Amino acid sequence: MTKNSSSGRAYCFTTALNRDERNEYREIRKILQEKDVKVLEIRIDDKIFLQNKMIELVGKKQLKTPQLFFNDTYIGDNLNMPEDELDSKIKELKKGTPKELKEVYETQKELFVVNPPVFYFPEPHDKKYNLKAILTNRTDKYCAYKLQTTQRDNFVVVPKRGYIEPLKSTEIKITQKEAPSKDQDLLFRIEIIQMPFIDNHFLMDLDKLFDKKDRKISKQLIRCNTKDPLPEHLVLINETKIRIADTVDVNEEKDTSSDDEKTATTTPTPTESTPSKPTKQKKIEQVDDELTTMTESSDSEDDADNILQQTVRDEKDEQREKEKNDEALKTLNELHDLQKEYHILKNQYEEILKEKMVVDEQKQKALSLKTKVENDYSSLMKKYEAEKAKKQIVPKSEEGGFPLMMVIIVALLAFFIGNYFTK
Repeated sequence: MTKNSSSGRAYCFTTALNRDERNEYREIRKILQEKDVKVLEIRIDDKIFLQNKMIELVGKKQLKTPQLFFNDTYIGDNLNMPEDELDSKIKELKKGTPKELKEVYETQKELFVVNPPVFYFPEPHDKKYNLKAILTNRTDKYCAYKLQTTQRDNFVVVPKRGYIEPLKSTEIKITQKEAPSKDQDLLFRIEIIQMPFIDNHFLMDLDKLFDKKDRKISKQLIRCNTKDPLPEHLVLINETKIRIADTVDVNEEKDTSSDDEKTATTTPTPTESTPSKPTKQKKIEQVDDELTTMTESSDSEDDADNILQQTVRDEKDEQREKEKNDEALKTLNELHDLQKEYHILKNQYEEILKEKMVVDEQKQKALSLKTKVENDYSSLMKKYEAEKAKKQIVPKSEEGGFPLMMVIIVALLAFFIGNYFTK
């Protein structure tokens, strides 16, 4: 693959939080569009790593946006320069090739730095491989993460979810249990949620944290290689670090070339000599072109993202089905407990009804006894009045005592009342 001679780019660090600075960026973009130059925007809002990178590239601590670059060359915060000078810089722009700013632009949405950037699972695939990767949180916020894969039956990730403190790192281990499926692309994706803080409530149920629709989830795709390794690619196979160097060292190239010069006279013809190996720089450029093609191919990324989304949907469906089954089992257990409680309450209610019937019966007896006592008292009083009128007896109360009849009546009343309460 050959590089395009007009592969230069204009990059601009911008913000959407300041209206005046935003208008200045629009003015710069308008001028360059008239010159047939496309401006690629690097937005630094809420991303401390991009703010630090801008300060590092410009060389000043206190900066405002916009900050314009032609390829990797700093231009300034405006285009206040003569027309011929601007045209000259644009010509140099179209001849050059960006390197550092290109990487910053392509990774500006990635909240994590993943090392290695490409997961390599070499052949033969009938063996188990362990790959260790480092996830680095390059933001100034806590980040909860969840790692997904399109082939979760073939690979085990430990830990699959967790959180990383600001500007800290964590290590994950990926184990290949079975050979990667040829019917489906092998891809990994990290889902990331930025949090102001992390407490035990979040740690206990990170899955529900990612299921909330109001959460802003950043998605970061990790590519995989199951065939040829990338140059200078470091992998960990069965706890052993292996550096796969698919390039030729510069010193070795010099020595080889000198040996070729010494033995040139013994070579019969140029056609019989072995073809020279590509240099290290060419190899790196070739891989860089291939990675650029992979990055700029939106269709392939969409397909990969669709595969991951389908995998995530399948996992969520399984999780929902499991939750439904657990909820049904929990409901059945609760129903069983309610039935037991109902029988207990029913028995208690029946006992209360029996006691109430006994109380009502005793109350009825007491009322009957009271009526009888009142009737007897009334009858006695009538007899007493009759006897009093007949014999014209003066009551003892008038002489300071009580008549015999009154004593008898009181005694009878006390007897009946005591007998009632005794029962």
